[in-house]
Amino acid sequence: MNKLIEELSNRRFIIISGKGGVGKTTFSAALGIKLAALGIKVLVVSLDPAHSLGDAYGIKIGSSVKKLDKNLYALEFNPIQLFAAEKEALIKAIREESSEAPMGIPIDEEAIELLLDAQLPYEFAEGLGFIKLFYHLMTVADYDSIIFDTAPTGHTVELLKLPEILESFYVRLIKFRLKISRVFSKIKKLFGFGYDDRADMALRLLEETKEQITNVRKVLTDESKTEFVVVMIPNEMSILESARLIEQLAIHEIPNSNIIVNFVRIYGGDCPFCVLMSKYHNKQLEKIRKEFGDKKLWVIPYFSEEIRGIKVLKKVSEVIGELDIEKALKMISEGTTIE
Repeated sequence: MNKLIEELSNRRFIIISGKGGVGKTTFSAALGIKLAALGIKVLVVSLDPAHSLGDAYGIKIGSSVKKLDKNLYALEFNPIQLFAAEKEALIKAIREESSEAPMGIPIDEEAIELLLDAQLPYEFAEGLGFIKLFYHLMTVADYDSIIFDTAPTGHTVELLKLPEILESFYVRLIKFRLKISRVFSKIKKLFGFGYDDRADMALRLLEETKEQITNVRKVLTDESKTEFVVVMIPNEMSILESARLIEQLAIHEIPNSNIIVNFVRIYGGDCPFCVLMSKYHNKQLEKIRKEFGDKKLWVIPYFSEEIRGIKVLKKVSEVIGELDIEKALKMISEGTTIE
């Protein structure tokens, strides 16, 4: 077991992100195979709205957990679907069931929509859905390792901000709901209509969600449980975007010590274009080493065949953590060829 796999095998939550097109899904799928081969029960979850995890494995997955191989499971998660269910439960809890409620004091429909606006940004719904899923996986599910294949960088950065935003939102919502419930309870009691526990139901739902957000935030920032792996390719745009992502990770205190440099051409043969590409990648690896010298830098070489299906992904899994950046630079300088 190499150092990278040893480290990742000791993290329950592994989050993979990077610029679009850098091979996040391929890496996530191959890493799942690698860990499963070690006897670790693994769930690979696609969080990208444009799911391609099933395409990578060559197996239809969908929104229910699917067993792909021994110890290997996968899920293409739909956060909007989960958010919609949560929202409906909350609305049901705070809405009077009858228009003939005592004293005509149900919460106005406009107030409900103000509290839970149907037009909330997609990122909000996605964030709440992710938190609900994450909380379920950390408290109920029995997987040893959960790998999240996220959306491209910009989308992921917004997701990182959401635990704090949502926590603040729910604190305000709970306080608002408390004020409403207290006023309504006093009015109903004053006129002898007894006690209505619907406000308490809504309050419990809100408090549970706030507690879940807080607990997820703790786990996301716990380096003994979570590792955020940045995947990049050896070109200028990917280097710049990865630098911005890593800066955001630091701001939000998300553990990140490993970077994967994917699709590196290591070639010393007779193909002039391949030699030129290898030299270019050598130059970019030098920049990456200088820019991210405080991180552990790992290289995955370019494969000359299409990476699709479990059989081919196993070949990728075999090289994960085997090439650090120093070894890759040495191989390129020596004219080594990896096809």
